[in-house]
Amino acid sequence: PFIGGLSTQEDLDALVRFACAFANSADGTVVVGRSPEGNWTGVPYETEETLRDALLEAVALGITPTPLVETWIYTGYGERALATVRVRKAPATHVVRAEDTAYSFASGEPVPLTTQAVIEHAQTALIARYGGLSISPRISRIANQLEALTDSLDILPLVRKIESATVPILQCFR
Repeated sequence: PFIGGLSTQEDLDALVRFACAFANSADGTVVVGRSPEGNWTGVPYETEETLRDALLEAVALGITPTPLVETWIYTGYGERALATVRVRKAPATHVVRAEDTAYSFASGEPVPLTTQAVIEHAQTALIARYGGLSISPRISRIANQLEALTDSLDILPLVRKIESATVPILQCFR
C-alpha cells in the first residue's frame, strides 16, 4: 500500500490503519511518499532521523500495543524523501487507539475486525503460546469451578482448546 505523505490527518490515519492490519494479519510494508494513484510525491524532511522519528511516533502513538516496526528512508530526491515502514505480525491483537478498533485486511485494504474475529485471534495466540505447557490439571479445576458461573465472555471453549493441546510435564520425562 502507498501513502502520499504525512502532512494530513488522513495520511497519518491511513498509515496507522495499515500498520495495525499488518501487525494483526501478516508482515507487510507501507510505502510513504507515493500517492495511491502511483505518483511519486516524496515526503518533505529536514533530516533522515526526523522523518524516521515521525514515522515511528505515528505508529507508536496510534497503535496499542506498539507493533514491531522498521523504517527505511530513501533520500536523493532534493528536499523530499521516500520511506518504507515494515510492520511485523505479532501474536498480540493490535488496536488503533483513536478508534478502539482492531484491523485486518480484505482485498488489500484495512478493515475493522469483528468482535468474534478479535476473540479468535486472541485464542489462537494464547494456544500458540501456552498450548504445550502442562497446565491441564489446574485449568481443569478452574474450568469445573467456572461451569457453575455465568460471565459475559465464555472462556470454557478456550480452556478446552488449551487443555486438548497440552502434554503433562511428567509424560515428557518418562
